Amino acid sequence: MIPFTRDKLLEGGRRILHSQLVGTHEEVKESDNVSLVLFMEEENIRLAKEQGFDGIMTVNVNQLTQVI
Repeated sequence: MIPFTRDKLLEGGRRILHSQLVGTHEEVKESDNVSLVLFMEEENIRLAKEQGFDGIMTVNVNQLTQVI
């Protein structure tokens, strides 16, 4: 995967969905947490495609979601 800067992504009037926070409740079991985060990321992708976005930009500081 090639990292892009925000400016590069927005060249040519591209529509970019910004996703800045993915989280679950602190009482959710670790195994369920992984499933929930995967579901939320898949929904972001589905919605971006459905609404005609050209890409998704996310700020990712969580080690779990960096792996996903």
